[in-house]
Amino acid sequence: TRLYAVDVASGATRALTPAGARADILGLSAADPGAVVVALNERDRSWPDVVRVDLASGARTVLQRNGGPRGYASFLLDQTNAVRLGVRTRADGGAVVVAFEERGRARTVFEIPFEDMMSTRLLGFEADGVHFLVLDSTLGQPDTAERDRTALVRVNIATGERVVLGEGERADVVDVWFDPVTGAAEAFATEYLRREWRALNADSQADIEFLDRSLTGDFIVASRSADDTRWIVVEENPTTPRRSYLFDRAGPAGRRLTSLFSHRPELQQAALQPMAPVEIAARDGSTLVAYLTLPGGSDANGDARPETPLAMVLLPHDGPWTRDSYGFDAMHQWLANRGYAVLSVNFRGSAGFGKAFLNAGNGEWGGRI
Repeated sequence: TRLYAVDVASGATRALTPAGARADILGLSAADPGAVVVALNERDRSWPDVVRVDLASGARTVLQRNGGPRGYASFLLDQTNAVRLGVRTRADGGAVVVAFEERGRARTVFEIPFEDMMSTRLLGFEADGVHFLVLDSTLGQPDTAERDRTALVRVNIATGERVVLGEGERADVVDVWFDPVTGAAEAFATEYLRREWRALNADSQADIEFLDRSLTGDFIVASRSADDTRWIVVEENPTTPRRSYLFDRAGPAGRRLTSLFSHRPELQQAALQPMAPVEIAARDGSTLVAYLTLPGGSDANGDARPETPLAMVLLPHDGPWTRDSYGFDAMHQWLANRGYAVLSVNFRGSAGFGKAFLNAGNGEWGGRI
């Protein structure tokens, strides 16, 4: 993955990282607008360094050197683009979250057991530089209890104190809204059958209610302006190709949503079929979340069951540590267009339904997974 700078006016591009090396963006900061911080494996293919890249000159400065055998799998920067946290893997498959301090010292903040590695993720720092947010499946209520589903957790880097800000009853937290200035969490989403947003303050609650009224599909917030008055919102709907909107939150007439463009305009007039979220009872009593698409004209009463039996294609997702979700699916639509029912099942090992369900696939790939 190579990083480029693009001149907005002319469209001219310049390579900022060398060919053959992988660059992943770690930080963009209003405190350092002329640069981007990336993880770059130019020096060591296995252990990327943290590198500041000057956008104008392309000059690169190493901020954090990395390397094995006790290297860091990932890093977290604060809002000034300072490297504050690193995730160091352990021999047993777990990890240690460490804070970088003065004179190159590293202090353990908390540990991530092997069973929680796929469901725990560092998100970002608040502006105070003391607190950071994490999607965490290790912390229970009280904090000595075991947790299954991933929750939104606020951590004090100095004391290690962790506070749960939000969680779902049946599924993991999968997305979070952050205040662009303070870095504080404002809302979070869980996803069981479909994505559901929950507000952490009154303003975000009003935003969620407005978007729910205005859109028929599920939505994500792709970006927010620095003054937080304008957002780019993307809607995902099985029967309508993905669409981007401008969400004006501070207009003279109040909140307003303006359609910008369809991501697949050639499908605007296509006869796309609805997708039905369904729950399947497995042999061992587990409930499996699945998504069913039926061909046009086969479901007259709209109960997500064909009027007569159909040939069905079972379409398992890859991974396995990912999941199928509600929304437009090209393979579902292509097969339904040709007369097949299509079913995608979130089998054991799928992400998003708690760590017990995810880890139930361990050692059973191609077997009871």
